[in-house]
Amino acid sequence: MDQGIAAVLGAAVGVAGTTLASLLAGRNQAAAEQAHWRRQSRRDAYAAFIEASEHVHDHAEQAHRFLDQDAPDVGAAETHIAQARGYVDELDRKNSLVLLEGPHEVADAAQEINNCVEAWVDALEAWSRCLTEGLDIEGAKEAASTARDEGLAAAEYFLEHAHKALA
Repeated sequence: MDQGIAAVLGAAVGVAGTTLASLLAGRNQAAAEQAHWRRQSRRDAYAAFIEASEHVHDHAEQAHRFLDQDAPDVGAAETHIAQARGYVDELDRKNSLVLLEGPHEVADAAQEINNCVEAWVDALEAWSRCLTEGLDIEGAKEAASTARDEGLAAAEYFLEHAHKALA
C-alpha cells in the first residue's frame, strides 16, 4: 500500500474514532444531566410534601394532646384542628407533585400519608364534637389514635422509598 493512502486511511480512522468518542461522551453527559435533573425535581417535590405533612402532623398532634387531657381544652383543640385542616388542603396539592414525580412506591406512600392525616383530622373533629355535645368519645378517640399511628407508619415507608428513589 502506498504511504500516502495509508496516511489518509489512518487519519480517517482517527477522525472517526474521535467523533465516535465525542458522541458517546456527549450522550453519557446528557444522560447524567437528565438523571441529576430528575433527582432534583423529585427531591423538591418530596421536600415540599414532607414539609406540608409536618405542618398537619404538628397541629393534629397538638389538638390530640388538648383533647386527651383529664380536662380537655376543646377550644384550643379546635384551633389546631382548623389549622391542620388547612394544611391537609396544602398536603393534597403537594401530593399531586409526588404522584407526578413517582416512582409508584413513593407516590403510593404519599397517598397513604394523605389518607391517614385526613382521617386523623376527621377523627379529631368527631372527638371534639363528642366532647362538646356530651357524647361518648371512645370511638372517635380510638379512630384518632389509629389514624395517627397509621400515618406515622406510612411516613416511615415514604421516607424509606424516597431515599431509594433519590439514590
